[in-house]
This record gives sequence, structure tokens and C-alpha cells, in this order.
Amino acid sequence: MRVKKIAAECKARKLAVLWDVVDCDGAVRQWISTGAAAYPVDGLPYLNVDNLPALLSLSEKDKEKMRLEPGRKPESFDLRDVSAGEAAAVDFSLTVQSGDYVLLPVQARGRTYLIDGATLTPIISEYKLATLYLRETEAGLKYFVAKNGLMVVGLVLPLYQQAELCRTLEQIGALYRGDEAPEDAPEDEADDELEGQEELT
Repeated sequence: MRVKKIAAECKARKLAVLWDVVDCDGAVRQWISTGAAAYPVDGLPYLNVDNLPALLSLSEKDKEKMRLEPGRKPESFDLRDVSAGEAAAVDFSLTVQSGDYVLLPVQARGRTYLIDGATLTPIISEYKLATLYLRETEAGLKYFVAKNGLMVVGLVLPLYQQAELCRTLEQIGALYRGDEAPEDAPEDEADDELEGQEELT
């Protein structure tokens, strides 16, 4: 069941934030954010911080270790089913183990992004054919939405790792597909190193 997968992610990240997302028709769709991703919870009674622990099967010990709180979706993230400028992502059909992460490399708009595979588990457990689309906030923050057909069924933030690793994966992907290997990045991009992940709160 998908809720169990969401609960596992919340426990692992010690965070569960409830969002009430109102669409243009005034309908409310509730989401649960783990800080690294957010998932809609459809077809359930209205959730609040009082009944959320029961839904996620949290023990008293779990609740002591976690932050459970209501929150607001960051206004800059667009969760509509269609967004201007979005680009479909292509996965490399491979994963990379890096420390505690199992990374899924995906490519969109000619650039490689790394996604923590664990954040996708609640999505693909229910939507096997979900497709990722890259979107960007006005401030330039990149994020992905997952779609099942035309409907958005998840939001995932990419991990930022060494640019060298991304370039290597791009070269591997090109060889795998039989494409021409990408050229080395310019000097200023080669030093681009960001670790960790933005957080949805």
C-alpha cells in the first residue's frame, strides 16, 4: 500500500508536513512532505496532525523522534498537471550507489540530475509508469514532478553532487545509447559542487 511507503520515508527523514493545496476551482488536495519529496494522499478522510500518526502507523517512540506539523506548500512550486516550460526527463536505466544513497541519474534539457531513489519508491509502488518532468522556480531552483499520464502524483527534489560525477554518468549514458559522448564541461561548471538537497518545509 502506498501509504506504508510514504510512512517509511517520513520515518527515515524524521519529518511529515501536511499541505493543503487548493486548485483553481477551490478543491483541496492534501499532500505529505518529507522535506525531500511530497506525495498527494487522495481518497482519504481529511488529515490533520492529530490523525496523521495513525495513518502513518507511528509509535510513540516514532512520534518523539519526528516533526509532525501542518505547513504550506512553497508558493514557488507548481503542482498543476501542466506547467509552461516543463521538460520530460529521460532516465539512464541504471542506478549508482553513493554512500547511503541509491542514485537515479536522469537527464533533462541536456543536463544530468541525480535523484535519491528512495524518494521515488512511494510513487512507483503505485504508478509503475510514472514519468518525471523537470520544472524550475522563478528563482532558478530545479525540481521534478512525477506524472501518471497527465496527472501529477508526486514532487521530488534532486540531489546535488559533484559535477564530475554527473559528467561521467552522461558519458556512460551516451555510450549505452550509442550516442556521441558529451564534451567536457567548461571550466566554470567543472567546479560546481553542491552537496545534499534543498528541503521542502
